[in-house]
Amino acid sequence: MSQKSYSNLVTEVCGWSKETCLKNVETTLPSALNILENSLYKPTADNIGLLKVICHSLLPCLPCQELEEKVFRKLCPAMMNFIHNILDVIDSNLTDQQNETDLDVKDLLSEHLEYFINVNQCVGQCIKCAMSVSVDLSWVQSLPGCAVHVLLQAYKHCKTSSQLYGEILNLFSEQLSILFKTAHSLQTSLLGLLDIVCIPGAPLEEHVSILCSVCTTLYEVCCMVSSLDIKLVISLLRGISRLSSQHLSLLQDRLDVSPIIKYLCHEIGQGYEYLFELCGGTQTESLSQGDDKTFDKLVKVLGFQMKVMVALLRDYSKYLDNCEKNVVDLLLCFHRYTLTSDRLFINVVCLLLCFHRLLPPSLSAKSLSEKQIASVKLLLINATAPIVSHLITNKAFRRELTSNHSADDLSENNFPKLILQLMVLDMLPKFEADVFDSWLAPVNYQENVPILSLLAAIFHSVQMCEVEMRYPVMLAGVVVSGKPQRQVSLYEHVATHLCGFIGACPARHFSLLESTLLDHVLGRSTLSSLLAADCWCFLARYGTANLCRDQVQGLVKLYLQLKKISNKTVLFRLESLLHRLIKLMARDHQNCLVEMFPPEEEPMLWVAVTPNCLHENLGHDVRNKLLQWSVNVVNSSSVKLSHLLTALDFLTNVVSNSPSQCSPTHQELIVNFVSQMSIQLKVHCALTHSQEILVAKLVLLAGSVLQQLSTKSILQVLVLIQKCLEENISVSFCLSVVHFLAKFSKCKIEPCFEQSQVLEKLSKVFHHMLSHPSALIHHAALSAFADFASHTIHETAIPACIQGEQWLQQRVERFLNKCPHKPAKEFDLVTFLRSNLIEASRIKTDTVCTSETLNQEKGMFAIELEHIKDTESEPPTKKIKLKNTSDENDPEKFPKQMLPSSQQFLLQRMISLADDLEKESSQSTLTPEFVDSAKLAVARINECLVLNQSWFDNLS
Repeated sequence: MSQKSYSNLVTEVCGWSKETCLKNVETTLPSALNILENSLYKPTADNIGLLKVICHSLLPCLPCQELEEKVFRKLCPAMMNFIHNILDVIDSNLTDQQNETDLDVKDLLSEHLEYFINVNQCVGQCIKCAMSVSVDLSWVQSLPGCAVHVLLQAYKHCKTSSQLYGEILNLFSEQLSILFKTAHSLQTSLLGLLDIVCIPGAPLEEHVSILCSVCTTLYEVCCMVSSLDIKLVISLLRGISRLSSQHLSLLQDRLDVSPIIKYLCHEIGQGYEYLFELCGGTQTESLSQGDDKTFDKLVKVLGFQMKVMVALLRDYSKYLDNCEKNVVDLLLCFHRYTLTSDRLFINVVCLLLCFHRLLPPSLSAKSLSEKQIASVKLLLINATAPIVSHLITNKAFRRELTSNHSADDLSENNFPKLILQLMVLDMLPKFEADVFDSWLAPVNYQENVPILSLLAAIFHSVQMCEVEMRYPVMLAGVVVSGKPQRQVSLYEHVATHLCGFIGACPARHFSLLESTLLDHVLGRSTLSSLLAADCWCFLARYGTANLCRDQVQGLVKLYLQLKKISNKTVLFRLESLLHRLIKLMARDHQNCLVEMFPPEEEPMLWVAVTPNCLHENLGHDVRNKLLQWSVNVVNSSSVKLSHLLTALDFLTNVVSNSPSQCSPTHQELIVNFVSQMSIQLKVHCALTHSQEILVAKLVLLAGSVLQQLSTKSILQVLVLIQKCLEENISVSFCLSVVHFLAKFSKCKIEPCFEQSQVLEKLSKVFHHMLSHPSALIHHAALSAFADFASHTIHETAIPACIQGEQWLQQRVERFLNKCPHKPAKEFDLVTFLRSNLIEASRIKTDTVCTSETLNQEKGMFAIELEHIKDTESEPPTKKIKLKNTSDENDPEKFPKQMLPSSQQFLLQRMISLADDLEKESSQSTLTPEFVDSAKLAVARINECLVLNQSWFDNLS
């Protein structure tokens, strides 16, 4: 067709009435489409004019059912080609040399921008013609893809216009503004069309591909306009959500929503970052003022984005791809303020963590008003629970939430992570058995990646939240009917949720529950140990009496094994748990327990758990037996150090707490023992750890019977303490000394020759404790000294305790006047707790392991529950042997050059004999006759050693 006839066709059709168009559409429309195809879609006035004629004049004349076959199949590719050709012309003419004087270029660019606007309007007209009550996708299957593609190009051109046009942007600002408005209008029309699109018959693969492509491109448009207009973003997200939900059965396993969720996580995280800056006051003046209307608007926008993400997670939770961490991290970010995102499933976790990181009661929360906190918390409640419930069946989400990353130690993510774990814990009983099992007993398919059960992960998070526990962070408690809701500490919050879960835990996981609790009772973390013990006590009370009995009996057997190989801290924790559990036992079960483990055979057990845990009559009997045993031990000429320490503990406890049960005869024996001990003990060199413990316990016992001690005996004890303080003594020993000093407030020292010496020594010891660098010792000493100064009759000794130190005198004066201490700089408790925790993690504490001899000083042992269980049934030849790792107690490491040759010969023979005995005992069971004879030989050796060694070495 010639150019003239081409123009005539356009002019002629433009002059037709509606009736004429209806009459000639069947013949004119194919010709017009062929003309466009033959023109190679060059952006000329005639071609664009013909396109407008087709869309505005001919297209409305066709029924909706025929649009795809007769028009859209050819017209949609034509319009996309026009757009590309228009953009190519614009890009090729926009060079750095162009400026306002290039009128030809200006006219060309203006003309093609007008073409761009016309094509946008034509696409919008196509959508308008296709609209009806309900649109079959097969009627318009080419149109949605074309429209969203044109929309993307229009927004992209507007967004990059400042870089493209440079200095001449002002010449085209009006046309670019019109282009943006037509694109917005096209977006509205397209989303309206997508809302009414349906697939009434059997869906074809082509239909599914079209829907997936439209959703993906709409997401690209959303990313493109995110910095242009938030209203556009909301509209696009609403369209994506509706389309993906409306055709869920078709798209569920085909549409990849991972990029969309990643985008939402990033946008929500950035939005809340700006939101908290707006409220908290930042470097910019505009943000520091805080606008309530802007805040409310942002909260609504972010709330809508959260709803879209929740909907996608709900519908596509089984088909996500590596986005859990992003969502969890975002929830954590609410408590921390930073957002980190990697892969998609990771984004879900990031989102959840972000929420809890930036909000109170997190220690990293931003400063917000109560109204602002309420608004954000409402969003948090509405979003977090649905997200977690939708992802709880997801393996990657479970792995991310229960992962144990050492890099997260002391991280601000730990607190929100703990909150999310507790949320999952509360939800688990409502899910199917397989979901429950996957969290409680996960299967590790990747052997190189450690997997924790949810319970173990919670205890690990508790360890990481030590600062929040000690602060403490306060949370809303469980609502009790008829009572106002109260604020509870983080520790109580965790314990409440764990105990609630224990009550609902299925029987098939009971062994796992017990194993987890035992692991953490014996673990290294004090907080986790205490929490596990509290949960165990709830388990014992919630369960049957027989359950409590069986657990106590099992723990007692475990204790008797661990005392041979374990460290003191582990034993103390187990003793504390046993004390609490025995209290919960039935009376007849307590009687049976004492019969199974009589105090005569296991005195160390009953001293450790104390008879106070038994019912009154039984406790009285056990206490009498232990008292008689302890008195016999302290008055024995040869005794094991472990027995002596145990006896001292019990005697101190009885004299301090139950003096009525200690007869005058027993009290006299105890006083005589303390008096003799204070004379016999000689400190000539640095004490070993075991010897230091012994002296500390003797000092405590001396304090318990201080009123009955003679002045001379008191002087000997003070002399002993002074000599010990000259060495590098531990804080625990100093605490024992402070407890001893506290007894002097009501002690009257009888006038005699030694009285002045006692008061002098007492003043020096007080001064040493008051000047101690440890804050714990210093404060305890201040309290003891204040009591002493207020009640003692020996007022002359008071000034000597603090003389010579001006700062000490001032501090004691402030303490006595109850004036709070004012630090040199502003004190921040959180910073203080964190610095203490970091410092404590650097210090390697040596743990003393208790065995039958208690002379062996060992390093720390890692206790494995499986090994403990196995040792009950193993023969003696297979029992583990503990090697002495202390240089101090290894005869082979004594300095040989300091020994005479005769003694060196004897020492080597004894070492060789000990090696032979170990070998023999490991290969066969020693006969009773041999054991008795060997003990006699050992006793003779001890007698020889006692003649030339100090009193300490008289202890076997």
